[in-house]
Amino acid sequence: MLSVMKFIDNLSTSEISDLQLLIAVPKTQKLTMSSISSHTIQPFATVTQDLKIVGTPNSKIKLRIKFEYVKD
Repeated sequence: MLSVMKFIDNLSTSEISDLQLLIAVPKTQKLTMSSISSHTIQPFATVTQDLKIVGTPNSKIKLRIKFEYVKD
C-alpha cells in the first residue's frame, strides 16, 4: 500500500475555482481518495488531498491524472 498526500499550489495572482483532481489506476490496483480540502484555491495558497493505492507487491504504480479547474 502506498499513501500519498497531494499538495496543489496556486502560485499565481488569480483565484482557481471548481478544482477537481481525476485519477485513474489499472484494474490490478485499487485507489482510494479523500475529498479535496477545498475546490477553490486563493492566490499563493495550497489545498491537499489524500490518496491510497493498493496493488501487487513489487509492482510499478501507474497513474493517469487529470486536473480540471477554472482560473478567474
